[in-house]
Parts: sequence; C-alpha cells; structure tokens
Amino acid sequence: MAAGKGRRLRSRHPKPLLKVGGTPLVDRVIAGLREAGVENITVVYGHSRVRDHLKGRGLRLVKNSNPELGPAHSLRLGLEGLEKGPFLLVMSDHLFDHRMLSRLMEDEPRRTTLCIDRDLDGRDLKEATKVLTEGRMIKAIGKGLSRFNALDTGVFYCTDDVREAALSNRDARSLSEVMGALAAEGRLEAFDATGTFWMDIDTAEDRALAEKRLAEELCKPGDGPVSRHLNRRLSKPLSQVMARLGATPNQISLLSFMAALASALSFAAGIPFWGGVTAQLSSILDGCDGEVARIRGLESRFGAYLDSLLDRYGDVAILLGMTATAPASLWLPGLLAILGSYSISYTASRAEYYTGGRFKGSLENVMNRDVRLFLIMVGGVLGQIGATLAVLALLTNVVVGLRLAAFRPMTSMGEAQKGL
Repeated sequence: MAAGKGRRLRSRHPKPLLKVGGTPLVDRVIAGLREAGVENITVVYGHSRVRDHLKGRGLRLVKNSNPELGPAHSLRLGLEGLEKGPFLLVMSDHLFDHRMLSRLMEDEPRRTTLCIDRDLDGRDLKEATKVLTEGRMIKAIGKGLSRFNALDTGVFYCTDDVREAALSNRDARSLSEVMGALAAEGRLEAFDATGTFWMDIDTAEDRALAEKRLAEELCKPGDGPVSRHLNRRLSKPLSQVMARLGATPNQISLLSFMAALASALSFAAGIPFWGGVTAQLSSILDGCDGEVARIRGLESRFGAYLDSLLDRYGDVAILLGMTATAPASLWLPGLLAILGSYSISYTASRAEYYTGGRFKGSLENVMNRDVRLFLIMVGGVLGQIGATLAVLALLTNVVVGLRLAAFRPMTSMGEAQKGL
C-alpha cells in the first residue's frame, strides 16, 4: 500500500519515497518482505515518481488514480488480478522488523490475522489505530476506539475473507472499516508482536523519532563486552553519518576488512602501534556494517555471510602479520592463536545449528572478535606482540574446550553427529 500523499510530512517527495536513515520508506518495506522470504509483491502506488522508482524490480505495480478514496480503495485495486489465496498486507509508511513477518508465518495462521503491539508507552495514541482484543480474537479496530488494549502495527496476514469484505463493501474508505467488519463476525485474530520494532511514519517528527529509535536498537544480543561498552559508543554516531551519505553495509564490511589488512601490514612492517590501532578500527567498523544495514533497511543474508567471511580472513591476516615480526619464535603461539580464533566462531555456529539455536550460556560472548581485537590493540600499543599471541592462543583454545564440555549434555550423541 503506497498511494499515500503524506501531506503532514512537509516533504517535496511522495510519502513512499521519503528517506529514513538514507533509504526510501517503500524500499525498506520491500527489503523487509524479501528478507522474510516473500517473492511476489504488488505495490499499489499513487504518484508516478513511485512507479518510476520501482519499475524494473520484478514487482507488480498497480496505479491508484484516486488515492483520496482511501486505503480501502487501494486494497480493492490491489486485489484485482490477484490470485485467490492468502496474502500479506503491509503499509509503505510503516517501518517494521522483518522478523515480525517471519514469526507471523511460523505461527501458521488460519484466519485473517493482524500483528498487534500491547506496549502502549511512547506511542501517539491520538493518531494510532487502536485494537480491542479478547484472547487471540480482535473485537474492534479503529482510531476512535475509547476502549482498547493494543495497537495496529499495519502488518496483516489476509485470507479470502478480506477479499470478500473489501469487494462487498465498496463504500468503505479505511482499512479499519474492512477489518472491523471481519472482527464483528469473529473472523479477525491477533498475533502478539510486542517487543518487535515497528513505527508508523506520519509526520516529520515521526521520521526523526524513527531514526533515533533505529539507532537505539543497534546493539545485538551477541555483542561482546568490548562492543557493548566501547565500540557501540563510537560506531553508532559513525553509522548514522555513513547511512546519510548512502554507504552500503557491504561497502563497510570491505572497509573493515581493509583496516584489518592495514593492521596486518603494520605489524609485519614492525610498526606494532599502528597495527594495534587499525585492528581496533577494524573492530569498530565491523559493527558499523550491521548498524547501517538496520538503519537503512538493507539487512540481508548475503551481507551477513560476506561480513562473517571477511572477518575470518581479516583475523588470520592480522595474526599472521603479528607472527611475521619474529617467525622463528612466534610460529607456535601464532598458529595456536589462529586455530583458536577460527574455532571460536566455528564452535558457536555449529553448536547453534545442532541445537536449533538453544546453545546459549556464559561462554557465548567470551573471546568474541571484539575482545580478541581489543587485546591485539592493547598488545600492539604496548609493543608486546609475543605476549599477546600467547594470551590469545591460551584463552581462545580454553574457551573452545569449555564450549565443547558445555555442548555435550545439551544433545544426544546421535544429534551431535548429524551432518558430520
């Protein structure tokens, strides 16, 4: 649904093309759909600039020449020529985490279902579409509800009931009228998406708040102590600047890798101070790629895969550069440090795979890349290359051994051998 004009935004762009974090709203929504595995996408647009922006991307584009007739009219236009069967309905002016869609689909809804948020704090309740639920059933929906206990996130799983309600009530202008008719007949369910990021962008103030909230939510559960307490303080403002300049996550991943190569070359050239500084720079930039991906709505599996791959190459390069300062005496701790650093990542990913993501514990973030690069930075600045390699060799391999011991009781031997 991308036919809104967005007069309250005070923008020279059509509302779907308004940029949040350097990326147009409609692009963010389409990227979120595709990241959730949606391939066939219909966009109902109002402005020709939206059509020109989207053409050539494998989308079905439907023109709404009368957007003043309301969102229900856009829905009816989108349904024309669309095969019968379930479909997702989302708004181009609603930011949402693609994981909301994934969780909704994993729930395997059987009725038309709306993702709701029960956390009302910090929301503009005057403008929000409100929802009254009883258990999983939605009893009423609309902006004017006086009694409500949740908010409409703008993400729907629709059955053919929606098609029937929209086409049989041609006078309906709002989606709330269409969905309200289903709710009155007991045909509209709620899926609790509380805690998952979403935001409705109606005003310039909403846009600024959205960028702020996106920046605030950049920390990941898997962050190590250095990332959480040091790197993020530097990477967050840097990421916001790079997002506004149009940098892509993959470009930043390559920049982080180049910083790692600069660190390796500095160590090998006998300049450990700059080797340590550029290693820490690589660590900070390694957080920026994911942050920019989230701010710009450009998260992708390929980007995450590329980032992980370049990290491994960067780690090995830095440790080889350190070893090259005195290869005759440092080859053994250097080799053990390389093996341990690689195995830290490998053991975490394999254990999560074999346990379906259940492998969590006190060792989850110990000796992660942020910690290892911080130790390398300290060792480089102090000129203690041999001691740093010895510490890395010892701690990384000890953690690998402890992870192995923690993993064994979590699964049967048969499950652990799966795929080996």
